[in-house]
Amino acid sequence: MAQTIDELLSVEKQATVNVVRFHVNAVFDSADVELVEQQLRALIEETDDPRTVLDLESVEKVSSMMLSLLIESRSLTLDRGGRIAVAAMHPRLKDLFEIVRIDMLFESYASVESAVVALLD
Repeated sequence: MAQTIDELLSVEKQATVNVVRFHVNAVFDSADVELVEQQLRALIEETDDPRTVLDLESVEKVSSMMLSLLIESRSLTLDRGGRIAVAAMHPRLKDLFEIVRIDMLFESYASVESAVVALLD
């Protein structure tokens, strides 16, 4: 069942870094992925040099559509001269990233705080 954007995630600004905190343990529904895409795209396009931290602590499972969205968001961010990082990844999601080998595409940090500090440099 599709959720609202507020049920899926929240965005907090820390200095010049957008911290996207996911509130769900899975992102499978295509409508949910579309909402996440709209939010991420808006954050990336709102400024030159976008900096985003994805707090994935609560997310255990994602669909292939969501994985594709994360990769696309990374590309859009880099194209605009920005940086995107994942932080506090749930162990199951971290395993999935390693299995499909996209862990090498993202800056990854143990905590949101360390990711924000790194992206401010």
